[in-house]
Amino acid sequence: RRSRWPGGTMATYGSLEPNVESGDWNETFQTGTSTNELEQPRRRWSKALGYTAASVGLLCLGLYSSSHGASTGTVADTALAGIDVAAGVSTAVGPPGATYSVNKTGSVPGMRFAIAEVPTSSAPGIALTNKYISRYGPSGVGYSWLKESGSQAAVAEPFKETVFVALLDGVTSIDGDKTCTWTVSRDLQQHKFELSLTDNNVNVTTSTALPTLSHNFTNLGKHTVTLEVDGAVVSTRVWVRYVRREIRDLDREDQAALINAMGVLVRTNDADGVDKYGDDYQSYSRLATTHNNFAGDRVCDHLHDGMGFVPGHISVSRILEKSLQSVDPSVVWPYWEYTIDVEDIIANHNGDFWKWRDLPLFSDDWFGKSDEKTGFMSAGTVFAEIDLTRNDYTVHTNSYGLIRAPWNNLNVSRVARFIGAGSAFGEEPVIAVDEDQMCTCEILNWTLWDSDTLGTFNGAAAGQAHGPIHMFTGGQSNTPDLVDKLKDLGYNADDTYNNQFWGSPGATFYFASIKSLWRYGLWECPDTCSHDTPMEECACTCDVDEIFKHDDVMEALFSDELSMEGTNGTYNLIKLLCETNVVQGDHATAGSASDPTFWPVHGTVERWLQLLRLEDRFTNEDWTTPLFTSNVHPTTDHCYGHNANDTLIFGLVDGNNFTNLEYYNYITPDQPYTPYIYDHFRWEHCGALGYSISQQHTYSLSQLGDTDLYEGLGLQAAKTLLSQDPTREGDVGPAESGPTESTGEGGPTAPDATDDDTTQPNIVMVTLDDVGMNDLGYLSTDLSGATPNIDMLAKRGVTLTRYYGQESCTPARATLMTGKFTYRFGFASTRGTFDEISAFSNYSIPTANKLLPEHMEALGYTSYGAGKWNLGHCNDAYLPTSRGFD
Repeated sequence: RRSRWPGGTMATYGSLEPNVESGDWNETFQTGTSTNELEQPRRRWSKALGYTAASVGLLCLGLYSSSHGASTGTVADTALAGIDVAAGVSTAVGPPGATYSVNKTGSVPGMRFAIAEVPTSSAPGIALTNKYISRYGPSGVGYSWLKESGSQAAVAEPFKETVFVALLDGVTSIDGDKTCTWTVSRDLQQHKFELSLTDNNVNVTTSTALPTLSHNFTNLGKHTVTLEVDGAVVSTRVWVRYVRREIRDLDREDQAALINAMGVLVRTNDADGVDKYGDDYQSYSRLATTHNNFAGDRVCDHLHDGMGFVPGHISVSRILEKSLQSVDPSVVWPYWEYTIDVEDIIANHNGDFWKWRDLPLFSDDWFGKSDEKTGFMSAGTVFAEIDLTRNDYTVHTNSYGLIRAPWNNLNVSRVARFIGAGSAFGEEPVIAVDEDQMCTCEILNWTLWDSDTLGTFNGAAAGQAHGPIHMFTGGQSNTPDLVDKLKDLGYNADDTYNNQFWGSPGATFYFASIKSLWRYGLWECPDTCSHDTPMEECACTCDVDEIFKHDDVMEALFSDELSMEGTNGTYNLIKLLCETNVVQGDHATAGSASDPTFWPVHGTVERWLQLLRLEDRFTNEDWTTPLFTSNVHPTTDHCYGHNANDTLIFGLVDGNNFTNLEYYNYITPDQPYTPYIYDHFRWEHCGALGYSISQQHTYSLSQLGDTDLYEGLGLQAAKTLLSQDPTREGDVGPAESGPTESTGEGGPTAPDATDDDTTQPNIVMVTLDDVGMNDLGYLSTDLSGATPNIDMLAKRGVTLTRYYGQESCTPARATLMTGKFTYRFGFASTRGTFDEISAFSNYSIPTANKLLPEHMEALGYTSYGAGKWNLGHCNDAYLPTSRGFD
């Protein structure tokens, strides 16, 4: 899977599909001709993907103009414009004798489909695709309610063009004399929570000379699609759902629609919005203000530090999404899997989290770039227009009357995003987070595998798996010389980023202490300040001696500091806090919803929760402890918003007045209640680091018989070929078990390979330079007898066709010896090329990396090497015999 941001590519994880020759090819073929008449490059590519003359008849795509009038056409003329076309086309469809041209450029060969109905000898099957399925595969894999009678139902999306395709089994065929009749209808019987986007239940019948149908769904729910070809009829069930995707997977069209709809919410007040867009409209200002009201109440925090965290944030995210859809019904709110960016910074930028500022999410193309010194977003973007001045929904403000946490006296009516801490106001922050304080795959793995109850998940998900995103992104300011002041107290920061001072003592200590002291009445802010009052004259203050008089406060808030720093050390830390008029970025406080980057964070949390529920990991889902010890509420025993029977704090969701518990049951992934699903439950980037976030995230052919899940047409072709000719060279046979993510702490474990040393095989590994696909007999188009021994190995063994080696000598050997991508140990240059170790090179794979023979030695093997090393020779420590070879 390739993760893309519009305008560029960030870190790449997993596999990329191969290029076709140079990445650019053009073919022309005659209607009615056989595949033997296609040009050689096309045949070589088709064969490599598993397509042959016997199998490509699985799919017939009509590749001609939609008007049918022209004698030639391209993909750009059809409903498939912008979608990569499957390689295997044998029976071209259209007027006999006409010539059709296929223009193909780019690096992703083939089109992925969701198989709705498998073809048989007597009836065709049905597949569907759209611009996202084509690129990433079927949506919703893992949702139990999508399985009916043991098969996986296909998912289509509303307001996105869906292309249905007739699948043939090689017996039935479609030619220019036959007609496909398609019928699409919305089922009259829907579940009780199903939303109707329109009053039209749609019953459309279309006849085409093509085995394809382009359709745009305008309603949610269960639909039936029927195809009749030459008297053979097949019907299948299709679910229509909004699909929430990881934010960098959105294409430019959907990114633009999202930002435009957000702009409407920012610029249009509620009265005008409801009048123009309907009752589901809520302005951005209203939603952000309501979050600040509930999180900034002095009595208690109604949204955090309790069981209300999950239903509160998931529900308000859905309310925002539905408001956006009232403006543009095609918009779906994305989630941000920020662990991808965290691990990218660790791997590629030496853990320099100042790179956080450069994430595309924080650019003017998305949610606005903030100035490194002031923290304010660039003028000219819609998000720079967000106004924090009191409005009709305001209950709590800071002393300046601005919609901020009452303990945060920042006197600017614009959103502030400081990203870092430890500087005077208007100066660039000098304290950054480090990887041990961030939301890494390790933390995510621990959070999900350790969360055996709903209560544990509520607490853990709001902790290090989630909280640092808010705190570091928001950041702090108006703390001049903080690093020097902490050093004067005897604390040391030894690295470039002063990250020891992000925790305690430092920025996190301030975040945690200030709001809690405020609720105890020990952090006091002026009642009001005029807008022209300098922040130094409108400062919030505390008295360290008064705080020390309150044993309950010291025990509740500073027990860790007392145990680690002692009484004097804790006194000095609190004294420094009381003397510092710190202000906080909005992301880090009760006013966090004012920053637009707040919103994609909580879909991520819901996706984690859905995974745990789908895999039945909770042993307890009760609400017996609604408030956590971190929820400071000294004046009451009850905090509305966290109890099971409290009504959802943000109000109606999808027209329903749910309680917390009712809403938790509504968002269950085991039922089709919500109008949306998540795209998938895979964490490839974490799997590459050895963490099994999910119990099982990929599927082998042996599992397809149980799930009817086909991850692309290539698997369907391979399975059909296997049934036709089990002895076929290079076949994909049944496996003992499917591929899984690497085992991580808390996840499933693999059998111990060393239980019986006598059964350990000898292993011979051969690396060949400059081998082309057409140089091996079992892949070649004209050298079929050239490599009989390699052909036999391929036939009797396993061929890995999607995980490619590197393109040059040193990186190819380096990845083989380490099991890591080259960028993880510095072999990728800034020019985008790989570094070769030459005669005069004075470097090697960093010795901190354990190489393959060293791992084998631990398993009782003796390792020998012969031939080209190419991994370092200018130092004895770089030689093979120093890196594990005997």
